[in-house]
Amino acid sequence: MDGTADWAHWGLSSSASFDHKAGVPLPQQISNFTTIGTNTTQALQDYVTEFSWSDGTPTGSADLTRTGVFIQGSTNGFRITAPADTNGRTLNVYVGIYGAEGKFQAYLSDHSAAAYTDTSLRGLTFYGNAYTNYTLDYRAATAGQMVIVEFTARTLFDADYGNVALQAATLSGGSLPTNPPVTIIRIASYAAGSSCCSESNASCGLSISPASRNARLRCRSRSGRAARSCTARLRELVPTRAPVGSLAKVFADGATRAS
Repeated sequence: MDGTADWAHWGLSSSASFDHKAGVPLPQQISNFTTIGTNTTQALQDYVTEFSWSDGTPTGSADLTRTGVFIQGSTNGFRITAPADTNGRTLNVYVGIYGAEGKFQAYLSDHSAAAYTDTSLRGLTFYGNAYTNYTLDYRAATAGQMVIVEFTARTLFDADYGNVALQAATLSGGSLPTNPPVTIIRIASYAAGSSCCSESNASCGLSISPASRNARLRCRSRSGRAARSCTARLRELVPTRAPVGSLAKVFADGATRAS
């Protein structure tokens, strides 16, 4: 299994099986799924992609397994989460459908980026299968957030057996380059009692001392009168624009398969 930060696989030996990368600090990066809806989760044995790992827990290794889990019924499905902060991460989620149209949605808990929704996954016929992996590149605007992924059956073509399936997820992380904050400086107040450079035809120069947070303005009138100077305090203006996260989805080449 890929995933430098974490990986997860469901359904290896039963519908309750949850295997993930060993040695990941708690809490686990990729959560176990929670079901959406009231139907019972069942084990899947014939997913199109084979998964192998040698660094797992509680199952240490597996070789070329095509297992997963599925749930039947309209609007039923799965929800998983992964951590989000100002660092960039990539989450891959492997899913499938039978006799249904899937609805995949991902959003950030701080709502700093628009949610991503896709409803294109369906079989070539009403009673067909389709499989894909969604690749999400994301970051939040603040620390301590989550990306929340939900995959449900939007429409059932097979009213009795239509279902959505979840097999695996992988997570990789890396820091996004960030620009240093811009400091906007203005003269906040003049020294008490000064009337500096009130003449409209004066030529002035400004020198700034960041250490003392003072600015000295020295002006000379064009009529030749003596130079006058005054001291002003500097004030930093904090930008009021809220930081913005990002959430984008890219299909892996050749990932979508329908039958």
